[in-house]
Amino acid sequence: MEYTGTLLRHAEVRTVPIDGEGHFVPCICMEIELTNSARNSMHVEKLFPRDHIKQANDEAHGLKKGMRVKVQAPLVGMRLVARNATHIEPFPEPANDLFQEEPSQCPA
Repeated sequence: MEYTGTLLRHAEVRTVPIDGEGHFVPCICMEIELTNSARNSMHVEKLFPRDHIKQANDEAHGLKKGMRVKVQAPLVGMRLVARNATHIEPFPEPANDLFQEEPSQCPA
């Protein structure tokens, strides 16, 4: 996917966990206002290899508030957030699967 927008504040580098074993990597984090009719905001993260903190800092240093940017990201790992839901209701559970076997009714 490709998005364009305007940086809402300077990009920053954070250290983020990549697994449950305590491994961390540098990550550029930024918020952009998308160039669309709704002007949605988008949180963007770009991970770097563990030993590339200088490259992450150098890249983030050039990403300043008000700058227009283009972001490319795969759908894998993308997350949507609805911060303004107007209605939530439980969804009915599906009926029994037609191919699921019924428990045996054998006499004892």
